[in-house]
Amino acid sequence: MSGKHKLTNSNVNQKVKEQIGVYKLYNSHGGPVRYVGMSDHVKDRLKNHTGDYSYFEVNYYQSERDAYERQGQLFHQHGGKKKLDNERHPPRPHKRVKCPGCGIHE
Repeated sequence: MSGKHKLTNSNVNQKVKEQIGVYKLYNSHGGPVRYVGMSDHVKDRLKNHTGDYSYFEVNYYQSERDAYERQGQLFHQHGGKKKLDNERHPPRPHKRVKCPGCGIHE
C-alpha cells in the first residue's frame, strides 16, 4: 500500500491487510510523522490509533525481523523519542537483532 490515507476504521478495514506491517501516523496530511509503529496484526493495531491521529501509511513485511529493521530505521530517521510521540525505542523481536538506526537496543 502506498500513500497516506485518512485514519478511520472504515479506511483501515478496506485498505489494510491483516499481516506484519510497519506504519507511520500523522496529525495532518502534509505534516511530519508523529508516530512509528509495528505490529504482527497491523490492521487491528491501526484501529487502536483512530481518534489520536488523522492519517496513516503502512508497508508490509514477510518477517518480524524485516519489519523491526524498517521500524528502527524510520524511528531514527524521524527524530526518535525527541520528535516522535513514541515514548520509547522500538523493542527488538529477538536477542540477536540490533536496531539498524543506532546499532543498539533498549
